[in-house]
Amino acid sequence: MDVVLLGHGSRRGRDTDVGLQQVERRLQERMRNLKVRMAGFEFTRPTLEEAVQSLAREGSRAIAIMPFFLFDGKHVKTEIPEEIERLRSLLPHIRLTYARTLGIDSRLVQMVKERVEAALVDVGRRGPGTAGTILVTRGTPLEYGSADGLFELAVRVSAVYDGSMRVEPAQAQFASPTMESAARSLVEAGAEVVAVVPYLLFPGKVLYDNILPAVEAARHNYRNVEFRVAQTLGVDERLIDITLDRLREVGVAC
Repeated sequence: MDVVLLGHGSRRGRDTDVGLQQVERRLQERMRNLKVRMAGFEFTRPTLEEAVQSLAREGSRAIAIMPFFLFDGKHVKTEIPEEIERLRSLLPHIRLTYARTLGIDSRLVQMVKERVEAALVDVGRRGPGTAGTILVTRGTPLEYGSADGLFELAVRVSAVYDGSMRVEPAQAQFASPTMESAARSLVEAGAEVVAVVPYLLFPGKVLYDNILPAVEAARHNYRNVEFRVAQTLGVDERLIDITLDRLREVGVAC
């Protein structure tokens, strides 16, 4: 079974395209007997159809579609399955299998912890409870899902610190909890420095147009509190390992 690595794509900058290409190369290195193709669901070429058609022309008869997304949302639950059904009708001789997203995983929790610690590297000299974290993701409209995954991730990150680090979840778009409410909760709890962790795979429109302006607003509203923006997840071998696990679940011989 060959593989299409399906990312979201971004209308802002090249970081997402470059990141997906790097993940594609790393997966191909780990699966030398299979063909791996990258695709973007929006804003990035090739499209899912183009990637599937390309593999079909090369002789593939079974293809696993790996949604390289952190959480389930509108695209994952509704739009991608609809597109897969359309492709099944268009290419009835090709078996298309849909894997699950990266989801909640202890390796992702560890990656978030590392980004928090990098942002707060010099905060150890302060008193207990003076540092907090906002874990912010893109968000999803309420009609397409809840923020349960985000809340679970925030709880698991906080547990790594045995409760000494307060972690507030936030969504950059669509619904609560907002970054504004997360910042207010941390400040009211006594935080003097806050790590803002963009829970995104790569920098893009959500970071530049939503998260960073919200951070600037928080800095304006709470002038005595320091807000530090951490790095996105980026390309990491643990993400490759999780992706391979998801592919194994649907029968790919990784």
